[in-house]
Amino acid sequence: MAFDGLFMRMMIAELRTKLLGERIEKINQPQRGTFILSFRKSDLLISVEPSAAYISLTDKKLPNPADPPNFCKILRKHLHGAVLNEIRQEATDRTAYFVFGAKNSALENTVRTLVVEAMGRHANMLLLDEQNIIIDCIKRASLDSRQALPGLPYEPFADDRSDFSEYFLYHTANNLQIQAADKNNENFFEKSSSGTDFSEEINFLKKYQGFSKASALFANTFSDRAKEIFPDISSGYRGPGYTCADADGTLLDFYFHRGVLELAYEGMQITEHKNLSEAAEAFYFRSMRAVQLKKLSLDLKNTLSSRLSRLRSKISKMSDELENAEKSEKYKNIGDILLANSHAIPDGAAEIELLGFDGSPLKIKLDTRLSPTENASKYYQKYKKAISATEHIAEQTKITESDISFIEHALVMLDNAESETDIAALRAELEEAGFITKKESKADRVKKVKKPHTLNVHRYNLGSGKELLIGRSNSANDELTMKYASNSDMWLHTNTIPGSHCIIRCAGAEPTEADIKEAAEAAAYYSKARNSSKVAVDYCKVKNVRKPAGARPGMVIYDNYKTAIVEPGIASLTRIKL
Repeated sequence: MAFDGLFMRMMIAELRTKLLGERIEKINQPQRGTFILSFRKSDLLISVEPSAAYISLTDKKLPNPADPPNFCKILRKHLHGAVLNEIRQEATDRTAYFVFGAKNSALENTVRTLVVEAMGRHANMLLLDEQNIIIDCIKRASLDSRQALPGLPYEPFADDRSDFSEYFLYHTANNLQIQAADKNNENFFEKSSSGTDFSEEINFLKKYQGFSKASALFANTFSDRAKEIFPDISSGYRGPGYTCADADGTLLDFYFHRGVLELAYEGMQITEHKNLSEAAEAFYFRSMRAVQLKKLSLDLKNTLSSRLSRLRSKISKMSDELENAEKSEKYKNIGDILLANSHAIPDGAAEIELLGFDGSPLKIKLDTRLSPTENASKYYQKYKKAISATEHIAEQTKITESDISFIEHALVMLDNAESETDIAALRAELEEAGFITKKESKADRVKKVKKPHTLNVHRYNLGSGKELLIGRSNSANDELTMKYASNSDMWLHTNTIPGSHCIIRCAGAEPTEADIKEAAEAAAYYSKARNSSKVAVDYCKVKNVRKPAGARPGMVIYDNYKTAIVEPGIASLTRIKL
């Protein structure tokens, strides 16, 4: 992650060109560690999430809670309508100071400073008064190094490392090598045969602040080009930003200097963005959303996994009970033998050996309190009870297997969820099915505005232009297949593997082999077998798909189908933006 002190300095320069002199119009806190300060023409995103601590301009629109958190209310009280007069950074520390001209409770002019510490797990945001006393902070902490508590003077994190900027510029201006100027820090980084090895903690990073491992590698390797990595920003930085991705498109890093990424991630794809905010957003927003979705889905996933484990244990026990119950025929045979030989059984006998109908001897236990005929009747009752148990166990097994299938499908949908809306829909579905208990929060009790119903699906275009719809939940699968799709449309689903229902909208035409292949690859991708190399996907006309009476959402049966063996993927599809 390259939001180091140098990138912070470049970002502040970019923000100055857009925000200085602007007045705050709105303050929102869409997530616990994410804030958006809206100015007249621009929105400033501040994230103090441990895995994504950064600041940038943004055009993202995030949903806000009905009841804003307390810290958001404090920011609104002190900063709403305030004018941003200064943005500064001390040396190359990863702390930004936003200084506002504001009004106090007596409507007198005053100063408020918003401090953003973009320091990974120590990331924090604090609001200070004109005396630099902490009004409040998002993370209250009392550590040996410092205290971050309301009412106390603000103290920055202690950093005894040198500010490298002046040292760096001085030596490069004189065309001196870093290694020659500081002989104790030779071979700061070593490159392995497989690429850059960042595993070794080096003296360079311990001695100088402001550098990430990638930028320090560049500084050490190309010290004669130092001015490129630390340009003059007195007039404001307006340069591009860059992101770096591997062959699969996974973003690895970002920076304001292309050479840093090219050296640190040799052979990887470099993408140029129009500014630093766009580069940081491209990198962090995706990871931040992934972290947030993971947090939202974790409790739900744990609950479902626990429920699934209990259901599988129940199936195992019922299987043993069914095996015992299926031996019930022996009780009927014993009753028949006792009746046939009742005249030869003495009263009060605890056990007797008689010949079975196959001629082999059979030892039979008896109740000494009962007559031979009554003992025979007792074995007949055991037989009837076992028959009844067999029918009950078979019925319960069918219900339990249906519940297991429903939860397995829900877990797949949870893994494939792309937004809070997807997770909320799955939670509502599971609450309605009785698998989880609804926990109503204060925000839930706020009167909701009824929104128009929309089909909850992924939408893609196939190469031929036909539309492919993919359900996002079990209920959406039901609605898509049983209500929305036409009989002539093509239905696809992974064979015996939990996944989404997929529908090719055919409009009366027959789908081509290429259509089937692309749709089958998508069906495999949106299933539990996403990471498999080859997956079997069944497909048939929608008219051949039926829903059994009383079946759980998403549960269907089908016939007259064919099977395609494909590799999961959606690269060939074009997503339709909703």
